[in-house]
Amino acid sequence: MPIRRLLILSILALSGCNAIYGEPNRVDWPEPPSNYPTTLVRGRVFDLATNQPVAGATVTVQSASVSATTDADGNYNLDGIQAWAALFIVSRDGYDPLSVQLALSGGDQLRNFWIRKAEQ
Repeated sequence: MPIRRLLILSILALSGCNAIYGEPNRVDWPEPPSNYPTTLVRGRVFDLATNQPVAGATVTVQSASVSATTDADGNYNLDGIQAWAALFIVSRDGYDPLSVQLALSGGDQLRNFWIRKAEQ
């Protein structure tokens, strides 16, 4: 296994998030309490093999039904997301979809994602 891929998988494991490649499953999360703060989630999407930014990827927060498309530099912004457990789904044509479960706290959040090209 290439060192870069091993490093990324190790970081994901240590960060306490669950990353799953393939078709995302719909998960019905319990509703967060109404007094939970909202947060801005921003970050970038990268190609797992090349570490280059991926333009035109869609980042969706399933529990909030909110999505954003990455710009030419792979940047995205999702504003007004209620801090809570959230399932992020990252997808783009030619790439395997990525599902990542994250716990969000209040305040701005920086979340980068690495997606891999689909096998032909």
